[in-house]
Amino acid sequence: MKIPFTGSFKVAQKLLKEINKRASKNVAKTYWVENYENGREHGFHLNGGDKIVSFSEYRSSDSIVVYIGDKCTFEKGNTPSDEAYTNKQFFHPEDYNRVAKYILSIIEPCADKWVADLKNSTLKGCK
Repeated sequence: MKIPFTGSFKVAQKLLKEINKRASKNVAKTYWVENYENGREHGFHLNGGDKIVSFSEYRSSDSIVVYIGDKCTFEKGNTPSDEAYTNKQFFHPEDYNRVAKYILSIIEPCADKWVADLKNSTLKGCK
């Protein structure tokens, strides 16, 4: 038996599941999931690379909203700044496949670069 998710968090959970099905190994090595909350929007925040993404069901419709930026574009609590909020992208409700592909097209190049830079680094970690 599971305790169910409701509302906008349920949308974000379905989208995260679709992203995880498609994510490369480099994305899985580079990014981690945090919660995202902004008023009536409740979702997830993918952090770790040069590009940061938050997504949820939009507060005043059933659309999926995606905020993209860098570490300076999000405020405390993973809330998008005015810049990220202005540049938000909307998607049709339940178009999880298309949104997952869009998000991964943003973060996969960052993850690939990070992993390549790490392989080419002379720093080999702590001993």
